[in-house]
Amino acid sequence: MTQDAKRRDVETASQVASNVSSIPAQEMRQLIGVLQAPKVTLTKFDGEPLKYHQFVRIFEENVDKVIDDNAARLTRLLEHCTGDAKEVVESCMLMDPDEGYPLARRMLRERFGRKIEIATHWIQSLTGERVQSLRRYADRLKVCQNALHALGSLNELNTQGNLRRLVKKLPNYLQQRWTSVVVKIEDSQDRMSTLQDLVEFVEKAAREADHSTLGRMSQKDGPDQRQQEKAIKPKEGLCL
Repeated sequence: MTQDAKRRDVETASQVASNVSSIPAQEMRQLIGVLQAPKVTLTKFDGEPLKYHQFVRIFEENVDKVIDDNAARLTRLLEHCTGDAKEVVESCMLMDPDEGYPLARRMLRERFGRKIEIATHWIQSLTGERVQSLRRYADRLKVCQNALHALGSLNELNTQGNLRRLVKKLPNYLQQRWTSVVVKIEDSQDRMSTLQDLVEFVEKAAREADHSTLGRMSQKDGPDQRQQEKAIKPKEGLCL
């Protein structure tokens, strides 16, 4: 290596060190955190409204906050969309990226991220699917409640008509018990029942069903266990 080459390497290293040292400590910690964080595989967004906000949050954390160039952001957005969502982004690809990327994000939000649409899809999803088990239905209701609470849209599902549609998915004996719960809430708290009340009711019923299943399994195993104990118990009066 010639003296000139060595001098250029030293100057380059000095320039890099100078640039790094000029980065504020807070930004440096954020940069190190991004570099050290495990790589996240983004799930493609297909236009399903129930998945919109989850996709946007992950995309913003792993693309929007990491890449400053709108052209690269728009390309990544297209790569991670399929179906109807991809068609929306494709309509912005020929535009100037500084105009096309914000427009693509806005169109996706208006098309798939409106709160009323998400609430409607939750109702259709919960009332349209077959309840395979109380536990799964309780979990689905809880996920729905958390999602709508985060969006500030719980009131969309808290109407008595929507609650009745959800209750009709329950077995008949639980529908009758729910009626008693509603009357108790009205008498003791002077208010209408809410999704929160229904979630708590179904979760409790699911726990009771789980315990009932364990009880039946214990009873089923009981006689066999008693037979085994009888078989190994020494006979009275037997001298060894």
